Amino acid sequence: MGRWLNVGGRDIGSFLIVIPALVFFGLAFLVGAWDRPRWALPPWYREWKRRRDARGHDANHEVEIICADDDKFDPYAYALCSCEWMSDVVPVRNDDFAGAIAAATAAARQHSRSVKSAVIFPLRRPAGAPEHIAAADR
Repeated sequence: MGRWLNVGGRDIGSFLIVIPALVFFGLAFLVGAWDRPRWALPPWYREWKRRRDARGHDANHEVEIICADDDKFDPYAYALCSCEWMSDVVPVRNDDFAGAIAAATAAARQHSRSVKSAVIFPLRRPAGAPEHIAAADR
């Protein structure tokens, strides 16, 4: 380290500058990578993070509602986000596709505000299933 400071290792004052600088850069790396410790974050960032966490996940993520139905299994609905988040699977009971889709939509709203209105049917669209989420759920 003495070569970097061009002092030949005899100047203790240089070390008194370098050691706190290394600690500072190490702390800056930890804060930048993991948002820890909280006290080291700027107040505006802590407030932004608190609001973001309160409303759910990032609103830029698009969530799709998927309803699957086939002869081989009972029908179900779930929400799938572009960030690979997935809601719980909601089984369709008594051919109430609208209720299962509404439950999946409610879970999606907790994750993101950006929920697509069209329901995706990867296998087939049952006769009683709505093509879009209900207006009350939008």
